Amino acid sequence: MFVVTWSDIKANCSMGSMVSKFPTDVPQPDYAMPWDINGDGIVDLADATILANNWLKQVTPMTDGDMNGDGIVNQKDLVLLQAHWQERK
Repeated sequence: MFVVTWSDIKANCSMGSMVSKFPTDVPQPDYAMPWDINGDGIVDLADATILANNWLKQVTPMTDGDMNGDGIVNQKDLVLLQAHWQERK
């Protein structure tokens, strides 16, 4: 487990010097294909189902069908899903 303490922050007051202290083995979300909502490597019915289940809901940006990062699952996200339909990673 990696913990940043107040003394770490005070000793390294610029963000650039802190970056090298964070672990690199933590999985990061794949924003290269945000329209692959479930992350299985293909844009398909499973992704459309997630989008439909969250239709017009406010969600955390870039999750649960929000592909454009505005925090709302709506027509803008549907257009992205349609434009990338059957795309594979």
